[in-house]
Amino acid sequence: MLVGMIGWTVSGSAFDRIRSAAAGAGIISCITFFTTAYNICRGPLVVAYPIEILLFPIRAKGVALLMGSIKDSSFFSQSVNSIDLSTLSWKY
Repeated sequence: MLVGMIGWTVSGSAFDRIRSAAAGAGIISCITFFTTAYNICRGPLVVAYPIEILLFPIRAKGVALLMGSIKDSSFFSQSVNSIDLSTLSWKY
């Protein structure tokens, strides 16, 4: 992830200076690399950490609450934000 972020920063700086298509492609590839590495690392930890710290009797309830909050935030991000952005379009 560090390599991806450094490459993203360097490519962004190069693109800002010279406006090259190659630097733009470098930014896209570094963003793709960084987000892939981030999702590989973060995905298992979202479930593994609460399972590790919760006591056995409340583990199922805690993971159910975790998954419910993830689903709720996904619904909010996909549904409510798009409605708000279409309502605020006159400001942009």
